[in-house]
Amino acid sequence: MTYLVATNQTRAASYRYDPFGNSISFGGSLAAANVYRFSSKELHVASGMYYYGERFYDPNLQRWPNRDPLAERGGYNLYAFIDNNPINAIDPLGLYTVNVKNCEVVVLYGHGSGSKPHKFKFGGTCSAGHFVGCESKPTNDKIPPQHQIPGAPSTDEELYSGPRSRDNPDQSFDKFMNDTWAAAKKKAKEICASKDKCCKSVTVRTELAGSAWNPDNWTQPGTKSETIKCDGK
Repeated sequence: MTYLVATNQTRAASYRYDPFGNSISFGGSLAAANVYRFSSKELHVASGMYYYGERFYDPNLQRWPNRDPLAERGGYNLYAFIDNNPINAIDPLGLYTVNVKNCEVVVLYGHGSGSKPHKFKFGGTCSAGHFVGCESKPTNDKIPPQHQIPGAPSTDEELYSGPRSRDNPDQSFDKFMNDTWAAAKKKAKEICASKDKCCKSVTVRTELAGSAWNPDNWTQPGTKSETIKCDGK
């Protein structure tokens, strides 16, 4: 929240912050009364901390006062605020909503939690999605059947990357991602071949679920995309 407009279109409140959410300046008649500020989160005025739904954040300390509820799956530093990189990374704390347009197949990937599944919103009947990450099954089970990607793997367990994946090849993040990408492209071709003829082309893309990590820190690119033309050309 950087600017609040009154009903007469004049400034009611305005705010400036440093990258970690410390207030640099503010002004306007409602600047003190409004408590929804940095990152659109509610400020607890007495403590100066922001409430993010799962835990409080202290901009003065530039860290979370309590442990990450995702434990080490959210990064080895359980108190760091988005990997100390608030300009280039986001962290909605385990619950992410991905919007899938019509004629899109989206592979969402990132940190997952069985108790806090991510959400897919589909903008048309000719669309599909799947999540790749730890405890992905609860998220994928909530996707309506007509929007699921057949053959894409899910798990109730953790996925592994780096050296640990060699010891757990069946639970390798890269394996799940590659298998899902192949299934997503097949789903896109099925959409093209559907009787509805609803798409001239179908875009298959990845999206990183809001994470404490920059997309470049993952083994998969953050913006992988491929377009399947329905006329075959």
